[in-house]
Amino acid sequence: MQTQLRRLIGKTVRIIVPVLLFLLLAAVGVLTLGPAALEKYITYRMQDAGLENPKISVVSLGLGGLDLRDVSADNPDFQIDFVHFSYTVKSLMQGRVTEVLISGLRYHVDMDRRVPAAAAPSSSPDTHRFSDVMSKDQISALVFFDQIHIRNSVLKICSSDTCHTVLFDAALAAQSPNNLHFSVNPMIYGIPVHIRGRMDLRALETSGEIRVFADQDPASQHVPVDWQKQDKTADPDFEPGIAGNWSVHLGEKQQGRFQISAAARSLDLSGLGMEAGLDRAFFSVRAVFDDKWTLHDTQAELCLNGLFYKDFQIDSLECVLTEKGGKLALAADMGRPFAASLRINGTRSRFSEILETGKWQADLNWHLTGQITSAELTAMLPVDVRVSPAAGLDAAGRLAAGFSSARINKKKSGQNSWFVDLQTEKFAFTSLNIHVPKSLLTVRGLDLPGPVFVKGGPNGWKTRIYAKVNQVRMASPEIDIRDTTLDLPVIVNDEIAEPGSFAISLIQYDDIALPAVTGTALVRVQTRDRLLRPVLQPQLTFSVENGDIDWPGAGLKASGINGRVEIRDLFPLTTPGNQRIDIKRLQAGELGLEDGFVIFRIEPESLFLEKTRWHLPDGGVLTAHSSRLDFDPLAADFDVFFQDVDLIGLVARLTKEKIVGSGRVHGRVPVQWRPERIRIGRGFLYSVPGTGRFGIKDEKWLNALMLYVRDALAGHEYLSLLSKRLEKALGDFEYHFLSINLEPGNQDAAARIELRGKGVEGESPQEVGSLVINVNAIEEILNRVLGFYRTKDRSIAEALDALFEDSREIPQGSGE
Repeated sequence: MQTQLRRLIGKTVRIIVPVLLFLLLAAVGVLTLGPAALEKYITYRMQDAGLENPKISVVSLGLGGLDLRDVSADNPDFQIDFVHFSYTVKSLMQGRVTEVLISGLRYHVDMDRRVPAAAAPSSSPDTHRFSDVMSKDQISALVFFDQIHIRNSVLKICSSDTCHTVLFDAALAAQSPNNLHFSVNPMIYGIPVHIRGRMDLRALETSGEIRVFADQDPASQHVPVDWQKQDKTADPDFEPGIAGNWSVHLGEKQQGRFQISAAARSLDLSGLGMEAGLDRAFFSVRAVFDDKWTLHDTQAELCLNGLFYKDFQIDSLECVLTEKGGKLALAADMGRPFAASLRINGTRSRFSEILETGKWQADLNWHLTGQITSAELTAMLPVDVRVSPAAGLDAAGRLAAGFSSARINKKKSGQNSWFVDLQTEKFAFTSLNIHVPKSLLTVRGLDLPGPVFVKGGPNGWKTRIYAKVNQVRMASPEIDIRDTTLDLPVIVNDEIAEPGSFAISLIQYDDIALPAVTGTALVRVQTRDRLLRPVLQPQLTFSVENGDIDWPGAGLKASGINGRVEIRDLFPLTTPGNQRIDIKRLQAGELGLEDGFVIFRIEPESLFLEKTRWHLPDGGVLTAHSSRLDFDPLAADFDVFFQDVDLIGLVARLTKEKIVGSGRVHGRVPVQWRPERIRIGRGFLYSVPGTGRFGIKDEKWLNALMLYVRDALAGHEYLSLLSKRLEKALGDFEYHFLSINLEPGNQDAAARIELRGKGVEGESPQEVGSLVINVNAIEEILNRVLGFYRTKDRSIAEALDALFEDSREIPQGSGE
């Protein structure tokens, strides 16, 4: 680092000294060469000093002054609109000018451009001292002016693809050939900064002060605040703002020392659009270093009081870093939005080790305490939240952290490496009861048992949350969740962790008893390139083993539930495809289904049913696929496919054998589901090849069915006989053709049933070429079968009674 300093100072001497010495040459040129010759001579001297492509224009010259304009060069890259030099004959005889005025300086600094290496020294760099760069007489020779003023100037600093512009004015006054006073007033991002100081060129010392957000005080030479005072705000000379001072000394014995301090009081950043500020602050660094820039006896101290940002306030913060022993101590107390206290102490790498190796590491002990009340919690959140008792935390442990610079250690990856590892040795959290009145939510027995760890590195962060909750209850809708345990890993960006687990022993939703649930859980948060808008990427799975659901209000029961569902996102709730739930038995009203499964995926506004299949106790399978359940409003459309379903056996069981028999069908029935009832679309059912058999055993139903047939055939002896034979055939009928066509209506759906076959009993059973039965209100029957709200209190038998009262039979053709 000493070599780099030597190169930089050598470059500065080679460039600045000739540029400043041309003041004397300009004066001589006034009397001898004239403006044109002077321009050539100055340009030559600028090139000789190392400036690339220098340009200059002499406007006027005389015995009292010299005016230049359009002064520029490419390396270093600067342009000056106007330069005026004032001098007298006496000052010229002394080799000095009285004043230099520079207006419109635009200086461009490229941080990526390297300073050319100077010629190799004749001796080892380790034997050089700071003063060996140039002699003190050479340094003093630079001061051949009384004053320099720089006005309306711009400093542009660029690195890679980023540039920063600073507007500034500056002044430099020579009190003697060895003592300079300077002042610089930059405007940094719209913030006024005032810098003032002095340099002793012979003693190689510099000191000064800086003020930010404060009025410039020409009479001030130091930071007028004594931090050792008990009441630092009582100092009447210390105005609001930030102020600091520094002192640097390069000694004669291959060492130097520096001291930097800053203080602030009553700082308010609201003018910059930030709800932030502080009451008092103090910062101090002092150190001694040798010619290798190794630091000795270094100590840094930071003290803050009343630091606030929006609703957060740190009442006090004190941090002390000591180079000897590599010690660190920090004490912080937070006052808003809740009370908390943090203490940290331990060891860390010394500054000299960081400069030499590019590595930093710390091994610290920490202790955190805090408490938050209901009022404080409500002030933080948009809703009223009440906790009892007040939430308290008392935790302590160890913190290890480290950093390694890729540039110094020449890592192949080209990236800096770092790590943070926080572990708890003590973790005490008050068991809480939480109540949210607005949402009627109550949480009882929330406990965080610990331990807690946080690990971080270039790939991201990870931690793990352990929690137990006795009960979570919501009044509307009525939800009751009991005995929940949670082990939840949370990872940030590309960190890796094993999924955790959770378990819920009981879930009650209104009058629905849901099964116990277990599962795995992991939450990933992506913050790369979106720090202010992080993306939540949960990895959650819900598992159920041999669970049961009981919904008395809907007549719904399910048992033997097994499955695993993976959650891809929570906001909105989504899952990947091919999520499967198996159910051993499902009872929906009077309809029983067995050995079924549902394959689905959850989308932002709907559930997409990929496939579902159910077995009927009487034989056959019901299936549906490629259907959608919308969430708002809650509704679904399904096409239910019948495969080899014993429809006659199903009706026999539902009617308690008032109709008996067996007959299988295939077909498709569109179903529109709403929470209050089911609607039927245009569909069909056809008997499978072969024969089926059924019989109407209930005399009332048979009489209702034959009523219109008897009336139509009455008075004809042969036809009356036909009516009796048909009635006997319907008591035990074998068919070889059965079709059911469903037609939707405005209020309900109707079914057109056609039978072809013959009776079974008697010597000459009646043959039926075609028997058509038109049935109205078929939806009403189906809703009663499934136990929907509108008809759950009315029996299926009543619906079938109404069906037969409304039926119409049209015999078409007959046997003998």
